Amino acid sequence: MNRDTPRVLLIVAILYLLVGTIGHDPWRGDDAIHFAPVFETLSVGAAWVPEAGGELVDGFGPLFYWLAAAVAWLLQWLLPLHDGARLTTALLAGGTLWALWRAASLMHGVQARTAVVLLTIGSLGLVVHVHETQPALGLVAAQAAVLWMLVSPHRFAMALAGIAAAAAFLFAGLQGILTTWPLLLFPLLPSRRGNEHSPLQAVGALMLALALCLAWALPASASPNWSAWLAAEIQALSPDSPVPARIAGWFKLFGWFLWPLWPLALWSLWRTWHGAPIRHVPLLLAALMLALSSVILTGGLRPVRMLPLIVPLALLAAPAIERLRRGAAAAFDWFAVMTFSSVGLLLWLAWSALVAQWPPGLARHFRKLAPGFDLTPGLPALLLGIALVLAWCAYLWWRRPAGRDATLTWAAGMTMLWCIATSMLAPWFQHTRSYRDAAEQLGLVVAERPARCISGVGLGHAQRSAMAYFAGLHIEPNRDVPECPLVLVYTDTRMNPRDLSRFGSEIWRFERGGGRQQESFALHARPAD
Repeated sequence: MNRDTPRVLLIVAILYLLVGTIGHDPWRGDDAIHFAPVFETLSVGAAWVPEAGGELVDGFGPLFYWLAAAVAWLLQWLLPLHDGARLTTALLAGGTLWALWRAASLMHGVQARTAVVLLTIGSLGLVVHVHETQPALGLVAAQAAVLWMLVSPHRFAMALAGIAAAAAFLFAGLQGILTTWPLLLFPLLPSRRGNEHSPLQAVGALMLALALCLAWALPASASPNWSAWLAAEIQALSPDSPVPARIAGWFKLFGWFLWPLWPLALWSLWRTWHGAPIRHVPLLLAALMLALSSVILTGGLRPVRMLPLIVPLALLAAPAIERLRRGAAAAFDWFAVMTFSSVGLLLWLAWSALVAQWPPGLARHFRKLAPGFDLTPGLPALLLGIALVLAWCAYLWWRRPAGRDATLTWAAGMTMLWCIATSMLAPWFQHTRSYRDAAEQLGLVVAERPARCISGVGLGHAQRSAMAYFAGLHIEPNRDVPECPLVLVYTDTRMNPRDLSRFGSEIWRFERGGGRQQESFALHARPAD
């Protein structure tokens, strides 16, 4: 890297974190699900455990939702609430990159600090989750902070590590404890004596983390949903059976989600095995094993569960970059160029299929997924897409030969693809992943037929939050409430068919998508007694 690397790194990181983070509605999936407790906090007030519509939102602690509500409230003069909440994820991701930068510098030297940031940005599994309202990024940020503090010579480092470990619990519950708290005991190991921190400091950090968590848990235990939250946390750390049946799925998910981190991490471990002076490998292996244990215990194959693996793998992979042989570095760079150029071409073909119906096969596929959708080409988006392609070509001409800028190629390529997808294809994502149209149409229908309450059947946190946010409609939790004269029923292809006649006559229906993406809302009116 040349002397302008920090400047280039900052530009790439800002583009990567901000483009696609603001400017769109909460999208179906985690983005809408985790916006629900944020909107609940802004509307009703902060709860001790995450709630939406009076129901528990399990899987995470309350800290992310408190932070997201605070950021959304502070920036409401500038951004919509959902954009402010989503910006919290970008801020936590920026903090993660900063902690990795500092940790890599202390662990492996200044040569590795740029590599660890670029490799993290270039990892395939991070790009979607870092641009949604995602509390799992809070755990990742806390995990990176703990590892940074454990190698920092600052006299208050262990105290800060204890605070970060407490934050991991408040972000992710028991998974945060499993992922970070055992690392605080690393200075107690005999091989660690005489290094950065003393055993007394380690015990003090653990006690500080415990005290901070108790400061939340004691008042939270009086909350009506506390028992349900705690039971869900314990259940989440019970391995599903049969575990061996998921091994093949785990390997597939690890293979793409953690690319290109895991090959480089293996190279670092290979060199360490053969005597290369790479420091702090035991600490990073311990962090990796703890994160891997939490993934296995949670049992599911959801990609978001893999996020805690990124931090230790990135710190293990960073020193490998400077030690790659010239041929391997050139192949690594060439693979990045071919991968991102090919996927970028596919994105342009997708835009062409939506606008010009060419190529015909891809156009038919899009019509099946979203019948009736037509993408009107916008000149700003088209010009931005062309500018991104020209910038990518200029970078390929500017980069140094023999793979010396391979990590920057990965980060720049990932940023380029994400910018193209979220600019040129933004209307497609808005049409297929936002509930705004459904909520606004339902609001008009309900305004003509006012009712004292609306019960919901089949709706999750994402759908009920959208109805409240976009139309001001409070949908009762997912149970059949006989007293409500109106019933809103949500169905998608994953649900079993329902007998809708028992809910009364249908007065409104909204459908979208096709194939496995099909979903519908139907409003029913119960017969008057």
